[in-house]
Amino acid sequence: MGWSTMNRPRGETNRAFFTKELLGEHQRFLADSTIGGTFYAAVEDQDGVWGLVVLTNRYPRSFYNYGYKAMSEIVGPCESKAPTKVLDFLTPTDNEYANAWRERCRANARHVEIAGSVRVGDLVAFSSPITFTDKATYQEMTIVDKRRNLFTPPGGGRRYRVPQWRYLVRQPEAVRAGASSSASGLTVPWKLRVTGASG
Repeated sequence: MGWSTMNRPRGETNRAFFTKELLGEHQRFLADSTIGGTFYAAVEDQDGVWGLVVLTNRYPRSFYNYGYKAMSEIVGPCESKAPTKVLDFLTPTDNEYANAWRERCRANARHVEIAGSVRVGDLVAFSSPITFTDKATYQEMTIVDKRRNLFTPPGGGRRYRVPQWRYLVRQPEAVRAGASSSASGLTVPWKLRVTGASG
């Protein structure tokens, strides 16, 4: 399925909107979540419960101000941040692409859970080195601002913004600032390159 564009009035939830747009007579959402502009849902029908992924985009200057692209888990979507509240409803499947997608989602969910225990001042280990646009590369950094996603090298210095850090955390638990880490952990399927943030 390709992209569909339309005029979407304000005030309607994604769940209500996509129920009208995508679901058939004998289908319903059991759980859903919107993360980073992507809508994830567990869809129940007569064959069981499967995962739905919907990419979305907004075009505020156009009359056709909203676009979406829907896909089933069986195509193995690249977007794989469905939370456990969606994944836990899904019924078993033999489809290899769907199972691989579920595994990626659960791995990402574990990263987010680990990140929830991190406090300002903790030394965070990432699952792979991060290279910034100033050519600096780090695999361990101290978090100084969770809301703004700001980190510094272990010894201090310039601040760097790492927007996706919650999906990159390796540690099974936070490491206190100034300590070294040795825990093995999860592997994420990408290497993040972000711009350093000063000040």
